[in-house]
Amino acid sequence: MTFDYIIVGGGTTGCLIADYLSKKNYKVAIIEKGKHSKLLNFFVEFPNGTIFTLKNKNFTKNYLCEHSKELNGRKIIWPRGECIGGSSAVNGLVYKRGHKNDFDKLSSKGFLSWEWNKIVKYYEEIEDRLKIFNYKNYQSKHREAFQHPIVEAFLKSLKKNKFNFYNSFNERLETNESQCSYYDFTLRNFKRSYSYNTFLKNNKNIKIFYQSLVSKIILKNLNATGVEFIKNKKKILINCNKEIIISAGTINSPKILQLSGIGDKRLLNSLGIKINYENNKVGTNLRDHLQTRLTYKIRSKKNFNFLKRNPLHQIKHLLEYLIFKQGAFSLGAIRAGAFVGNDHNEEKHNFQINLLLASGTIDTLDKFNGVTVSVSSLNPLSTGYIKIKSENPYEDPIIQPNYFENSLDLEKQIKGIEIIRRITQTSPFSELIEKEVIPGRIIISRNDLIGFIKDFTTTIYHPTGTCKIGKEGDGVVDEQLRVWGIKNLRVCDASVFPESVTGNLVASCYLAGMVLVKDILS
Repeated sequence: MTFDYIIVGGGTTGCLIADYLSKKNYKVAIIEKGKHSKLLNFFVEFPNGTIFTLKNKNFTKNYLCEHSKELNGRKIIWPRGECIGGSSAVNGLVYKRGHKNDFDKLSSKGFLSWEWNKIVKYYEEIEDRLKIFNYKNYQSKHREAFQHPIVEAFLKSLKKNKFNFYNSFNERLETNESQCSYYDFTLRNFKRSYSYNTFLKNNKNIKIFYQSLVSKIILKNLNATGVEFIKNKKKILINCNKEIIISAGTINSPKILQLSGIGDKRLLNSLGIKINYENNKVGTNLRDHLQTRLTYKIRSKKNFNFLKRNPLHQIKHLLEYLIFKQGAFSLGAIRAGAFVGNDHNEEKHNFQINLLLASGTIDTLDKFNGVTVSVSSLNPLSTGYIKIKSENPYEDPIIQPNYFENSLDLEKQIKGIEIIRRITQTSPFSELIEKEVIPGRIIISRNDLIGFIKDFTTTIYHPTGTCKIGKEGDGVVDEQLRVWGIKNLRVCDASVFPESVTGNLVASCYLAGMVLVKDILS
């Protein structure tokens, strides 16, 4: 079989790329490791479906990182979407554009395709297709979904702490002022709007190979000519007339390059893999947003902990959602948050704060009525790596994030906790709180806070950077996302961003896809 374009990975970015290319009458194939069915789609499209999908092997792959020395030796779990739609099918629905200066910084280094004034129209095109749901366009009958009493109290306390309120975080992306708002959501008619049902559901011109594991890219004279993958224990080879686009995510895109003989010479030699092109940047520069979560016992019963303990209330809210698209299940548990301005006059926000209307874990919510307020440092300096262990494509690679390798990241996290406490001790939100459960008010000294951070901080699922944009010799791909040294091969997903994006990733993953397709189709 021969196709014009082959896309490795039917995730957030891959589905978008496939749609745009197929509509120009190109013959397009997607090779997707995950599954697909109408039943799976039902759970994905349910706004609170994350509670069913995030740790379910039918939807996600739970990768285990290496021991993190600065997290007291803990191994952090990274769930990544492994179904058609990828992580856009299992995330928390939050849609947040990157900050203007995320991209102007790229353009200032000569990567002019990423200048804000050029790409902002791509965001707008994406949002028009996804039908982003936000506070500005909600209907009156859904008032409760946004203007929840706990959320309102939280926002009022933020305003008292000099956070400027906007109807959407996507209104003011050119400043580093402290902002608060309700989040925008990837919802259409109160069903999850994700890459599959937005870009592929009604597209019959694309061949999708499900439950297929890519083993390598076929290279001839440094030219990508095909893809080898395994389906039903059989190796299959498909050929490509034009370009192969790897869109397998921050973990698996560098893995596939390495399996194909593109990567660090010493690593590939040690594993007996033929070197096709030496590039020691493949798999390096791994960055991730960490979150530290503070748990509060509250006086209100309007939270998901109370809901989970009361089956009759669950039935009521489920029926309310199914019939009227209202109630607790009409949105996810994260409703509002804040972005904190930087004290050092940097051009981007320094922290993201989220309010979660529940406490505990996805598996086990706390038995008391609680909420969680989390803080994430948005500009981590610590970098890690992804390395394959062998030439076996079924074996997961080594994932070493090196969290807090740079001590400044730890200092930032301490400051983030201080900011949360200042907000939560401000009325009217403080009046809803019975007590701080985790870490508890006895944890106040610097040493105690460091101990708490190292014991409890975890990922917020935003890994980037392992196939970064850069000049030849300093990056893996160029500004059009073409792999250095290899013809007709590109990478397009979160792995291409040289630095962490300021906020949630899904919007900027779609953006990367738009940059690529506009280049191909121009």
